[in-house]
Amino acid sequence: MYLLVNPRGSKLWRIKYRIDGVERKLSLGTYPDISLAEARAARDAARRQLTHAVDPNAAKRQAGIEPSIQASNSLASVAEELLEKKARVGLAEPTLEKMRWFVKLIGAEFGKRPVTDITPQELFVNRNSINGVSGDGGANTLTINTDHLVGGRSSF
Repeated sequence: MYLLVNPRGSKLWRIKYRIDGVERKLSLGTYPDISLAEARAARDAARRQLTHAVDPNAAKRQAGIEPSIQASNSLASVAEELLEKKARVGLAEPTLEKMRWFVKLIGAEFGKRPVTDITPQELFVNRNSINGVSGDGGANTLTINTDHLVGGRSSF
């Protein structure tokens, strides 16, 4: 681990490592934003990754990509894609309107969450608390439709 001082005065914590015989460098952050203790902890984490044959740079890139992937897999975005697909297939407009209404109902509670984080149990528990749905018929319809959106993962 070393501190790289650029000609303009910026200071960066870096480590050199080898993976598959190729020397690589990993930036740990800027000094003084990252203290020596934090840089050492990051270095140790990178060494642990290397012992498991994981490239620390690849892991760092993956960690940066994951939030954007999860954001694109929100219930609202997946539902919108489904609606667009159904419209291209030629579903009747009243059916599309009903689907849009349904997505609007569940969007308030679940819209921003990743689809993989939503469980059928949550949908079941919250089916009666969603505004605009009353009686068993509406609640049962709601559960059936949400099963389609989350991939039919019913486990009760």
